[in-house]
Amino acid sequence: MAVEKALISVNLFTNHRSIKDGGEPVSIDCPNCFKETYDLEEDVCLICEESVERECQLCGSHIPFSELDGSGNCGYCNHMISKDD
Repeated sequence: MAVEKALISVNLFTNHRSIKDGGEPVSIDCPNCFKETYDLEEDVCLICEESVERECQLCGSHIPFSELDGSGNCGYCNHMISKDD
């Protein structure tokens, strides 16, 4: 628990600095354990050690960090799958 709190604290600071300088966050909420410890550079959660697919299984495009949900599909493909014809 202390390690998790320390990682979250460091990630918050690093994310703030990166975004303030015009970059992207270095970590996000993990799609598997939902902790704020998914390292985008290493592409792994630092707590549960799980990774998520970064290439869409349907169209092959790169999945941006904002669309990572563990489904393995990009936002567009998820939208198309969920459409009711």
